[in-house]
Amino acid sequence: MAENPLHTAPQGFYLAFVPRYDVAGTLHMFTLYLINRLPEEVHYDFDLEKNKQWHEGFEGQVSPGDTIVITDLDFMELDNQPIINLKCRVRWQGKTEFFEKSIRPKPKNLLQLKHNEYLEAPAYQYELWIPKATSNKPNAPAKTMAVDTELLRMYMLQNGTPVEKVSISSTRFEVDLHFDAIMPDDGSLSSGAKFHVQIETFQKQLDLAIANGQHYMVFIHGVGSGKLKKELYNLLQKHPHVRSYGPSLAPKYGFGATEVYF
Repeated sequence: MAENPLHTAPQGFYLAFVPRYDVAGTLHMFTLYLINRLPEEVHYDFDLEKNKQWHEGFEGQVSPGDTIVITDLDFMELDNQPIINLKCRVRWQGKTEFFEKSIRPKPKNLLQLKHNEYLEAPAYQYELWIPKATSNKPNAPAKTMAVDTELLRMYMLQNGTPVEKVSISSTRFEVDLHFDAIMPDDGSLSSGAKFHVQIETFQKQLDLAIANGQHYMVFIHGVGSGKLKKELYNLLQKHPHVRSYGPSLAPKYGFGATEVYF
């Protein structure tokens, strides 16, 4: 049984950049993750600015001990000095803590990768908020403020997110294509029929992800004979909205998952 990451990692809320490489082994983008190592849900408001113009925004929540993919950022776009603005709130020790951070990611920093135990992959991680009791910088000035619910509501109304922003849920970014994960196996279907169901599920979930404006998805297909993976790759290669795809680097999938970027 795997250990609860809340018990094995320092408490806090983090933004991580994970490098992605093309088939030639060249770094071409970073995937951005929000990591919640707190025992409380964190609500976030994410904005990305490029060339001094608002580019895209997302809002939602990250469950305790969970991680979600926010977006991906092309490596070449870092030359345009993008800015990431994050506004977050969490209920902590009976009070509502509101914190925000503005980040200008620089290539020389992002290339200083360290193994991230939570993502099980090399990453560059920004600290967004650490509870005072567990902070490694006890003498640093506090970057959070406690507000009551009404004041927080008024703030969000006055400085809230555009209505076109997307609400993100972590459950949309991983699809298990094993047949028994799609439907109960009562033994009435042939192997060919099961394969057809798996392909239909893959195509439906891929189209839904693209329609919902997602940038990233993981399809778990297992190892097996390799037939399912081969067909997925054939379909992904022909899809007009797929930017890149390849084996997932996360150890938890072994060699049985494929990452797709739109």
